[in-house]
Amino acid sequence: MLAVARQFWIEDEDSNSLGYSRQKVLALKTAIQVYSDERMTQELFMVKQEQYALNWGIFDVFDSQTNVCLGRLRRKGRSDFGSDQYSILNPAGQEIGTVKEGSRRGIARRYVPYANLAPERTTVEMYGREVATINQRFKMIGNVWELNCTDLPREVDRRVLLAFMIVVATVGLHRPGLRVG
Repeated sequence: MLAVARQFWIEDEDSNSLGYSRQKVLALKTAIQVYSDERMTQELFMVKQEQYALNWGIFDVFDSQTNVCLGRLRRKGRSDFGSDQYSILNPAGQEIGTVKEGSRRGIARRYVPYANLAPERTTVEMYGREVATINQRFKMIGNVWELNCTDLPREVDRRVLLAFMIVVATVGLHRPGLRVG
């Protein structure tokens, strides 16, 4: 089936399917649903955007069964080194963490020809310490991103980090085509 959409597969380290999402390429206001598989019969979580400004909106992550907010995401902008930064907020809107891409790669990816082929590393910090990493593996077509969140605090739902990865790919803040390992 041909679709003008970005597709996302969420898998564990053994390539077992954990989730799937398909998003329209052009959308004025982003609503993202993540399902258990490609049949899209069971919705696992949803991301709703509060504002219409795609690059600067706040994104709320909801459990689809209970409609409880799990957390929020907000773009902070770029650091002095040209790297994108994002805030992770708790359901009440208080900042509890940041997501930062590697500073040198951020500059190179924007200004050096073909630098976007170099794998990226993004770090997640919460409560003043690194708790997760998001690493890109090199692939000619599409992207494979690996999320390692073994040190994530218990009160933070991993779906918030998965939502972050899909949001930045969907709204064009990163390259399209995300496969999470």
